[in-house]
Amino acid sequence: MLRSLQARTAAAFRSKHAEIFELQAIIPQAAARLSIPRCDIINLHWVSIFLTPESIAQIARTHAPVVWTLHDMVPFTGGCHYDNGCGRFEGACGKCPQLVLPRPNDLSRRNFERKRRAYATIPADRLNIVTPSIWMAEQCRRSPLLGARRIDVIPNSIDLKTFSPQPREQARRRLGLPSQRPILLFVSSKLSNERKGGQLVAQIVERVRADLPDALLVTVGAGMPAATVEHRSLGSFSDDLDMAAAYAAADVTILPSLQDNLPNTMLESMACGTPVAGFDTGGLPDFVLPGQTGVLAPAGGGALALGEVILQMLKSDYAGMGQKARRLVERECAFNVQAQRYKALFAEIVDRDRSR
Repeated sequence: MLRSLQARTAAAFRSKHAEIFELQAIIPQAAARLSIPRCDIINLHWVSIFLTPESIAQIARTHAPVVWTLHDMVPFTGGCHYDNGCGRFEGACGKCPQLVLPRPNDLSRRNFERKRRAYATIPADRLNIVTPSIWMAEQCRRSPLLGARRIDVIPNSIDLKTFSPQPREQARRRLGLPSQRPILLFVSSKLSNERKGGQLVAQIVERVRADLPDALLVTVGAGMPAATVEHRSLGSFSDDLDMAAAYAAADVTILPSLQDNLPNTMLESMACGTPVAGFDTGGLPDFVLPGQTGVLAPAGGGALALGEVILQMLKSDYAGMGQKARRLVERECAFNVQAQRYKALFAEIVDRDRSR
């Protein structure tokens, strides 16, 4: 019901190009009555709309210490899941550029103040933050809402058996892709998404094709990139094995995101032995090590700069990049690695809570 309410109401508040925006200010300010069994610790993940700030505060105060894993910025903003670099969450939001009518006391300010009041009731050691990327941890530390809390970085894990290297020719035959052309893969649930760089893809590919005219853009996702360029659409996949084949079939996966936490597309591509190219922003620099596991362009350099570094990579002997990429995700993103890191964190927090 709340998701339906958000969907119906969002259009009245959001600007044309904004992504999902949290409408907590129009939801009754009461803690949800949750049936939580007796436990030592609670790990929250993406709970937007499902839990109000008051509910989160009540859980932390009365049930058990909370570890909150942040998958986007909304826990410490006035409603945006990514702020597109505006930085207004460092104050108290308001005048939100993602709203149709930004005002000092707009929806973002009211959301922000509601979170401030709720979080202030949680004892310092009862709310702990985990972020998958160093970048998200840095953003969180700048927040007056959560910056004073304990913040740990634990990367996400992925299925390293499903997403694993396979012969490129085999993967291309499976998907009906040409065997000889250099393939640039772009993956997004919505290919025109501006935060994901959908509006830049055509320019990136055109820069590569200026020197490598056989280069082919292959896309996985709904819709089309914002500008047209010769490409092969594979549509949307429901089978992870097909997705793994798409990564393995590519020479490089391009992630032109302007802001992102720790994209699964990056980790999955690297697990399949395919290097990644993107901007040095968000969580990409955590795993895309220039010249080793992929290439990065300056965040403000634009499409041509990213196209240029991709071109230089494709002209070089880049075969070893995929192998190094695979080894890195094996070391950092295996299920048991993530589990052990959370286990150690949980044990420390539980011991501290019991002694208190």
